[in-house]
Amino acid sequence: MSVRRNGRDGRVAVDGLWNEYRTPGEASQMQLDSPMYIGGIGPPYSDIYIPPAIWTATLRQGFVGCLRDLTLSGKPVDIAHIARQQDSGAIKPSCHVIANQCGGQVSPCQNGGQCTEGWNRPLCDCSATLFTGPTCGRESATLAFNGSQHMAIWIGGTQGSRTQTEELVIRFKTSRPAGLLLLTSAESSSSDRLEIGLVAGRVRANVRLGDREKNLLAGLTVLNDNNWHTVRFSRRASNLRLQVDGTQPVRGMLSEAILGRHGTLEVKSIHLGGLFHAEEEIQMTAAMPNFVGQLQGFVYNGHRYIDLVKSLGPELSSLPTTMFKLTARFVNSPPGSPYLPATFRSKHSYVGLPILKAYSSVFVDFRFKTLEPNGLLFFNGGKRSDFLAVELVNGHIHYVFDLGDGPITLRDKARIHMNDNRWHSVSIRRPGPKTHTLAVDESIEIYTASGNNMHLELEGILYVGGVFKDMYTRLPSSIASRSGFEGCIASVDLADSSPSLTDDAVVPSSLVVSGCEGPTKCSQNACANRGVCVQQWNAYACECEMTSFTGPTCYDESISYEFGNNKGLIQYNFPPGHQPDTEEDSIALGFVTTKSDAVLLRIESSTTQDYIEMEIVEGNVFTVYNVGTQDLPLGEVAVKVNDNNYHIVRFTRTGANATLQIDDYNVQTVSSIGHQSTVFTSMANIQVGGKIARNGRARIERPFAGVIAGLSVNRLRVLDLAAERDPHINVRGDVQLVTGVLDRNDQRMQQTPASGYPGVMDDLIFSGAGSGCRGDDEDECTPPFENGSGDDLITPVYVPPTKQTATTAGGGGAGGAGAAGTKGRGRGKTSQKLCDDEDCLHGSGSGEVTEVFTTSTARSSETSPEMTYTTVDFDKKTEGTTSLTTQGRTPDTYSSSSHTTGEMETTSGTSSGTTGGYGAGSSAGSYGGSSGGSYGTTVSMGSGGTTSGSGTTTGTTASGRVSTSSTGTTVGLSTFGSTTQQQQHTPSETTVSYRDRDRDHIRETTYPHTPTTTEEEIVDAHQPTDDEDEGEE
Repeated sequence: MSVRRNGRDGRVAVDGLWNEYRTPGEASQMQLDSPMYIGGIGPPYSDIYIPPAIWTATLRQGFVGCLRDLTLSGKPVDIAHIARQQDSGAIKPSCHVIANQCGGQVSPCQNGGQCTEGWNRPLCDCSATLFTGPTCGRESATLAFNGSQHMAIWIGGTQGSRTQTEELVIRFKTSRPAGLLLLTSAESSSSDRLEIGLVAGRVRANVRLGDREKNLLAGLTVLNDNNWHTVRFSRRASNLRLQVDGTQPVRGMLSEAILGRHGTLEVKSIHLGGLFHAEEEIQMTAAMPNFVGQLQGFVYNGHRYIDLVKSLGPELSSLPTTMFKLTARFVNSPPGSPYLPATFRSKHSYVGLPILKAYSSVFVDFRFKTLEPNGLLFFNGGKRSDFLAVELVNGHIHYVFDLGDGPITLRDKARIHMNDNRWHSVSIRRPGPKTHTLAVDESIEIYTASGNNMHLELEGILYVGGVFKDMYTRLPSSIASRSGFEGCIASVDLADSSPSLTDDAVVPSSLVVSGCEGPTKCSQNACANRGVCVQQWNAYACECEMTSFTGPTCYDESISYEFGNNKGLIQYNFPPGHQPDTEEDSIALGFVTTKSDAVLLRIESSTTQDYIEMEIVEGNVFTVYNVGTQDLPLGEVAVKVNDNNYHIVRFTRTGANATLQIDDYNVQTVSSIGHQSTVFTSMANIQVGGKIARNGRARIERPFAGVIAGLSVNRLRVLDLAAERDPHINVRGDVQLVTGVLDRNDQRMQQTPASGYPGVMDDLIFSGAGSGCRGDDEDECTPPFENGSGDDLITPVYVPPTKQTATTAGGGGAGGAGAAGTKGRGRGKTSQKLCDDEDCLHGSGSGEVTEVFTTSTARSSETSPEMTYTTVDFDKKTEGTTSLTTQGRTPDTYSSSSHTTGEMETTSGTSSGTTGGYGAGSSAGSYGGSSGGSYGTTVSMGSGGTTSGSGTTTGTTASGRVSTSSTGTTVGLSTFGSTTQQQQHTPSETTVSYRDRDRDHIRETTYPHTPTTTEEEIVDAHQPTDDEDEGEE
């Protein structure tokens, strides 16, 4: 194509066909003083004057296709170079043709939109649907009118608009037969107008240009049926066209031929639903009644005014050439299903799309849902400092951009956080050169720029869901994100396209998949050892910092160090300049020791006397801290930790307040009174396994001996750093890395299964020690379960065997708990006989070593499965004699301990025996709260020779309960108030003899012991059946 002009004469030629012209008037010179536009007329809603005769510019129909070989006045113009300097996103220095896209099995247009082929893209006509957007995927904004409401739009600035062509689409729904849909006004002496409304249930269009007027009537049926209908109207000079829905269009002409100023429509304002005068702010009376119903999808010469007004929010602002007035209300309809969803499975995943077309206007729509509060959603860098980004920060959307005048951040003001696993809608617009809007659900923010830069010059690709790892440190400082988005993104509309994040990505990712996958939720079984389950999008993570364990579910052993008897220390020194001031601290570690006095951990300040010291004092754990005011001690005196068992300590500090917990015992707290300092200043070093003397000799004071594992100080894993030979770690003395406490031959760590609650999956171990009732009369006690067990969960830990020592016969134990193993509150007498069989000797033989059982609570009497005392219920009062003889081999170690946290009743009992008897001596006293305790009650153990292991107990109970007992190798674990006693044995088998008092009949059965066999099960197996005599026991 070529255009030539010489004075008033010229010629236009297209592919060899040409036409000459001559301009009217006398002028022969063309004076131009503005830039030359190629392919379009500039951004929408700008103040660029558009001559009425340029119809495509009036209709905002820019060129789509390829241009080449441009010459101006004989000089070639490198339009590719110019495009690269300007809008490199929408204009490419190449020309490619792709196949048609409307002919596939699946239409690119959604929700009933009509697809037509465009240049390298499908064109979706959404005018007959309830949707809008490039592929008809987004719901149209809908206005409701009640007969006294309206919407007014002033266009063209002070000069208004003068056009020779118009195109408009509007959709309506009403039950009224008459009402004004649309009216243009010149607001001057001119009578020009375009009016469209309902008359007798049909659509009428009235056009008046000067003294010319024309009416068109369309609609074969009555349209006030409360259904949606679509009206299309167009004018080209004097040619008019009106169509309703898909019916045959109605055409008409104003006159034979009107061109130039005689065919120009002057418009200053457009009124929907009613007529409004801006200066007088009153509603004027039109020829038609005001509209009652709903309107949507209004498009006038390429401008979607209803959608624009909704994006500007309820407090309508003006654009450079446009102003709005709205009294009608928007209809809030539930959003439809998201389309083209994609799941970002990781914070490290992202995809790349072609550059965002945002040179003079911005159009970004999308929906998302996630459980993560932070993540980068979109980023497109640009030339110099230009960029655009959308991110999620603390559950809120941030829209960040820079046009060259400095970064600007728009943040939604929604009352809720957006990381609630629900779909949320985001719309970003730049309707005018200086106007920027962010709409998140119903929250709308508007920013009016004051800078002089009008263009957003982007380049590269549009990153969606994040960027590559090394790029985060190079992002503009105004972008807060340092990780990607994890969740679902859907319904992405970018200017004139709705890309698929998986199919259309120029940079794909295997971690971004089509569809929206639901999150894998936390459960009580998710994390072991009291790890905290943290919900992520398609998975969960376990926080193990306060468990002393590690691994994905806090089940794996942490790094462990053994501190020998010759003193040793691990010290971490904070780097100079990076010594933190902390207002909150959290410390957790696990350890095994037999020492009753040692320092586990000490943290010191480099500039003040602030410190935190965790120590063992007389077998109890204490933590003393000072953050500038005074020493504040916090301890747990109810738990002895120097028992060679694995214990976990958790300490937290917030200001001057702190908590301490040992294992699963109660949390101890300290609350400050009065004014207290709250900040630990300049944390300098962490000392593990002792503390360094402050006399300058660097001597290790109060050294720890044993194993420390899984140390975490404010999420800093000191022992891990030591194992990695970190330069800030100093290891000195008798310290060595061990592969794990579980692997040590003389110690096994207590473990719990993968459970959110301690002990949920532990084996239930029922003792036969009775109900644990504290009444003097056992008949007052009722077992809490039908099987007679009132026991709690018992968690096994390992106590290594030691050599047996010779002892004398034990004295009376608490509640008669001696070698006879009588019931907790019983008063029965038992006797022991000498045993000359080595099989009844404690510690003899090679039987398996069993585990000591410690209780998780202290509510009732409990024993291990091998407890030989049992209570059996019968239907009526019975009496008789039961003899149980237990033969077995036991480990070489017995242990006995008790602790009291409240008042302990006086208990007494007797036991007798020769070699091998053991029991706890009688004890009585009162102890207040947790201020005192009693440890190491009398224990006597025999060695060598034989042990008498038989005895009988007879008695009659008023409630029909028979009490049986056995002697020999016994274990008693009973509780009085808060007093716990504990011993151990391992019988290999039990012989049970039943004698009927009326018949000379003895029935005898021998039971091998297994870890789950209880004496109660043995006795229950020999209860009388229905056809046996009631006297048999």
